[in-house]
Amino acid sequence: MFDYFRIDSKCPGKAEVSQRLRNGATLTAIDKAEIIESATRDALVKAFPGRDPGNRFIPYVEMHEFEALLFSDAGILAEKTEIDLSQIQRIIEKT
Repeated sequence: MFDYFRIDSKCPGKAEVSQRLRNGATLTAIDKAEIIESATRDALVKAFPGRDPGNRFIPYVEMHEFEALLFSDAGILAEKTEIDLSQIQRIIEKT
């Protein structure tokens, strides 16, 4: 998993996304992620021929802050962190 906003400019596909945006393209978050994921997979296939990285590596670019995923299910977060669910719900209601 890669955080889109922390990806280095040298990451495969990042320059293509930037170039398209400079040229006036309108790219959705999914478009950006797919470009980078595809370029990353292609780079690994090229770098490791014979190791089948195309089937062994599944790139995933997270377009939003990872922390937001933690609050996508307050019940699971409360269970896994052993924090009272009402405390988590108060935090969510404040945002």
